[in-house]
Amino acid sequence: MGCCRRSCQRSLVLALPVCVAVVVNPSLLAQLLFSRPGSQSCIPPEELGLGSALPLRSLTEEEIASFERDGSVILPGMLDELWVSRLRALVTDVFEHPNLWDVLYSRLIANFYCAQKSILIHHTSVCGREVAESAPTTAIAAALLRSSSLQVCEPTDALANFRRPSGWAAELGCGTTGFHTDDAYIPVGRRDGSRAAVVRLWMPLAAFGAEHFRFATLNESKAARAERVDAGLEGLYGTSYRKNALLDASGVLGRPGQLLEGGGMKPGDILAFAGETAHTATALDCTNPAAGSCLRLILSFSGDNAAFVGGRSTGLIPLRDNQSEGALPRGVQFPTVYPSARSQPWEWEPLQPSLRTIAASLWFALSTGASSFAGFAVRKQLVYVLRVTWFTLGNAWDFPSAQQPERLSLTRHFGGGLLAKVRGWLKV
Repeated sequence: MGCCRRSCQRSLVLALPVCVAVVVNPSLLAQLLFSRPGSQSCIPPEELGLGSALPLRSLTEEEIASFERDGSVILPGMLDELWVSRLRALVTDVFEHPNLWDVLYSRLIANFYCAQKSILIHHTSVCGREVAESAPTTAIAAALLRSSSLQVCEPTDALANFRRPSGWAAELGCGTTGFHTDDAYIPVGRRDGSRAAVVRLWMPLAAFGAEHFRFATLNESKAARAERVDAGLEGLYGTSYRKNALLDASGVLGRPGQLLEGGGMKPGDILAFAGETAHTATALDCTNPAAGSCLRLILSFSGDNAAFVGGRSTGLIPLRDNQSEGALPRGVQFPTVYPSARSQPWEWEPLQPSLRTIAASLWFALSTGASSFAGFAVRKQLVYVLRVTWFTLGNAWDFPSAQQPERLSLTRHFGGGLLAKVRGWLKV
């Protein structure tokens, strides 16, 4: 009981400044939720403004064709150690300087499989803004989409698995996302159905192996999908643990060509997959010191075949403002990064979603999370809920350091600073 009481008190400390800010000036809510004070630069000034750096090698036509046909492809040896270290610096930057949206996103969308996530990293991190402009990943995405232009397309995710449940929750272990697709949650679709509009780049930033973490994609070629249909399997859209259980039990995944596994990848490699490609992530042994907390990064981009789709359940992706149905996504919500991130400087102004958009994204996160368990065993649903509860009660946040991950108290990180800001606003 005492633990629950302390947790409630901590929640009130974090929630009260937000409520006061909304009453006094609703536009300040965006600052409270998305600002990332202390965020650091990670790229020298002389390298900025020159466009995307070149990868270690060019993509082959066969690799691009595989992405177009199968919906995913592994690209070995694309990034040198310098750029891997800069991408690690980005993940460290956002984890060392979390904002409230990171915490919400982790609690509602990541902790159920023991992950910690930061999102909107190009929008909110100084290093993230520089990476969007200068990293080779931008040129790689443009080549895969055969696109003359690129926009940032959330979610961009910094991810790690720093801990697993202990104490009363030790037997809960860590869960899995199950095979799911992201297109149900991303407000961007295809103009031309035959061409990908969104590419996501999954990159390991530590030397973890298949024994520590599993990331895999389904083959989305016509032949592979037909094989799943012939086995009586339903198509995937969003997350359904019932459909994932049927897929696992079918035996189809053991057939040649159905899966692309990322277990043999190392830092510098990239697994690229389209927005509609089904994929799964499972933490196996990320707290093993050899796994480096399974540190990883997903960068997402949309190309010139993209069209805004307003009817999707965009959980915790608050980007609906100032967009037109069927039009190319643009503006502060989808800033241009290729061929130049400086052609429209106003697109890099601070993200300030409307209160309506923020509320809708919260509702979508809760409702889609609940619906993903439809038809799934109640006992397994409870395990997922208890796992998230354990992370929430812990009141801590982790970030990488030289020896081992360090912990940050969220109450200390947010509480004092937010109260000081509110006092200042009330005096104005």
